[in-house]
Amino acid sequence: MRPNLTLTAGIRYEYFQPEYETHNFFGSFSPALYNPSQAPVVNADGTLEPGTGNPLNGIVVAGNNDPFGRALFPSHKNAFAPRLGIVWDPTNKGKMSIRAGYGIFYDRWGSFSQFGGFNPPFNSSVNIFNTLLSNPGGATGALFPSGLSAALPPWDYPQVQKWSVSVQREVGFNTAVSVAYVGTKGTHLLGATNLNQPYPNADVANGNIAVDTVRPYPGYSTITAYRAASARLITPFRCPPSGACSTAWRSKPPTLSPRRSPTVPAPGIVRRTRATSGRRKDSLPSTCLRC
Repeated sequence: MRPNLTLTAGIRYEYFQPEYETHNFFGSFSPALYNPSQAPVVNADGTLEPGTGNPLNGIVVAGNNDPFGRALFPSHKNAFAPRLGIVWDPTNKGKMSIRAGYGIFYDRWGSFSQFGGFNPPFNSSVNIFNTLLSNPGGATGALFPSGLSAALPPWDYPQVQKWSVSVQREVGFNTAVSVAYVGTKGTHLLGATNLNQPYPNADVANGNIAVDTVRPYPGYSTITAYRAASARLITPFRCPPSGACSTAWRSKPPTLSPRRSPTVPAPGIVRRTRATSGRRKDSLPSTCLRC
């Protein structure tokens, strides 16, 4: 734009397609499809009364009763990620620079559909409480509630916004002063929750009845649901005049954080470099946001 002013801009587009299974061997749990009147009878010892209830109550099967066809969650077609950066030398002498940048980034964490293959009607896993190693399954033919995994829609893909502002000034004697701030905001960061968390119960605490008798969805044990939960992450970054250092702190657990750009310090990690009196380009904070 000008000899002392540079502006860079760009936009990135990504299409996130959900996973499919060749033979539709995907199953998930949908609270909206669960019918309490079809719940099986759960005995005090946690076993299921044979012949009661619907063993697939609330279960979604890909290509059958799945609202997303062969997938367990929808695609994402609006992942537009703009990037903007500006560098300005107000002195027009190469002695000072003011930098600012902003960008939006999307992330896709793993393949949560892979857990669908471990759900009924394809597979089943159970948790048995208060049992004996000599006979962990109890009586012959005993039925226990299945543990499930679920990918809960609406599936909002993780989004991270990054912004930064920095000022660098040469003060003479081969010394530069730099102050910078970098912010990161995460939205719809992924996490897991137990949909079938048992209600508080004194008889369960005293061991009189099994924990599976007091769950919101009778007939099932733990239901691990993966969803895009809301979270926020702010990371300040500053450098004192005497040298170069960086600090970071986190306001949310790192397990909810999408991948971070290598130009931004990872939350929860403190990095320090030895103070130097000379100018070191690699010690100055980078504010460039690349596409």
